[in-house]
Amino acid sequence: MTTILLVEDDDLDADLIREVLPADVQVRRAKSLAQARTALADSPMDLVLLDYRLPDGDGLSLLNDLRQLDPDVPVIFVSALNDARTGIAAVRSGAREFVVKDGTYLDELPLLIEKVLKAVILEARHAALQAELARDKSELSLLRRQESQGRPSRMVGGSTTMGELRASIERAARTSETVLITGETGTGKELVARAVHEMSARHAAPFVAVNCAAIPESLIEAEFFGHAKSAFTGANSERKGFLETAGNGSLFLDEIGELPLGVQAKLIRVLQEREFTPLGSSRPKAFAGRLLAATNRDLRAATGNGTFRQDLYYRLYVVPIVVPPLREHREDVPALVEHFIKRFNDRNGTSFQMLAPQAVRLLERSPWPGNIRELENLITQVLVNAGSADEGAPTIPDRLEEELHRGMDSEAGTILRVLESHRWNRQAAAVELQISRTTLWRRMLKYNLVTR
Repeated sequence: MTTILLVEDDDLDADLIREVLPADVQVRRAKSLAQARTALADSPMDLVLLDYRLPDGDGLSLLNDLRQLDPDVPVIFVSALNDARTGIAAVRSGAREFVVKDGTYLDELPLLIEKVLKAVILEARHAALQAELARDKSELSLLRRQESQGRPSRMVGGSTTMGELRASIERAARTSETVLITGETGTGKELVARAVHEMSARHAAPFVAVNCAAIPESLIEAEFFGHAKSAFTGANSERKGFLETAGNGSLFLDEIGELPLGVQAKLIRVLQEREFTPLGSSRPKAFAGRLLAATNRDLRAATGNGTFRQDLYYRLYVVPIVVPPLREHREDVPALVEHFIKRFNDRNGTSFQMLAPQAVRLLERSPWPGNIRELENLITQVLVNAGSADEGAPTIPDRLEEELHRGMDSEAGTILRVLESHRWNRQAAAVELQISRTTLWRRMLKYNLVTR
């Protein structure tokens, strides 16, 4: 059902307008600018019929406020004065149409409302198509660039979110500055780091990946900086550390938030002076590589509680890349599933097909708290339990399906996925869901999706 906000202080004019509108149109009335602002803040409208003269001001001021309150809502501006200057000002301020209250306007109003609403829907669809075209162009550009460099693309997915991530990777690859990659566990931060390295001028040099959380604190300095012969008991020969092994390439420090404070202080000097000194040596060596770091922790908060050095944080936070959780680009799930099945087949010499469509739809609606890593593990479980690849499209076992159902609400998941795919544009989301903006708003309230 279409919901229209009628901003009209005259009772007779309001009743006449109600009478000419179709029965399936819900009308909410505001008699003043203040009431209109309250109504718009309370819930979204599909259209606003806005009178010029109101008790507490003129409608032009509300048109300006709508840019903040609800920039997507279309407005038909109505005035008893046939004044060209007022009409021009209204259209310049964002009104779709300017209507004069003459003898025929009530006859024309229903058709005008229908025309405006259809135009909004067409614009939303056009914007969605343009965004899809831009994503395709971005992905094609990336593939061509990587093919020309002889390196295949590692990033899977054609969503807007993935397009933005690819663009961030490309920008980072064009420089030699330090990169800080943040994101939840399982989102693919190391994959992003490798993509930055492979697209950079350093792609032919080593990529050294280090899990900072996996190295015992007693060994971490020797592992990072290397050591000279006889530097400590058992050091029978000189040994290169990660900084030297990286050479002119990239050193990727995963879980950098787990580094001890003492090592953090030494790492600051490496970044500042571009040199380090191996344990047991007095001769510094040059660090010629590039540092890429990643964490799932809030490092800014960690600087506040003293577990991470603030000066190191600012040395790292030069080129930030945020890797989105899978729930923010669920439309990429089918491509990821296909990718993981192919990888399983390559590893195991099998020939499994794509999952059954209903299984893929279920995976698209799931929240994936463990992100892409959780999805890959689930696909592996499905294929291991599927038996023969000759039995047709694999399906999700009942046990795993029950777990997925428990982790989501199907309608809430669908609404969230559509909203995120349209960057929280409610008009475009309502078009895809085939419901009105008002119905979408009510369901967003029901599922607590209005915090953004």
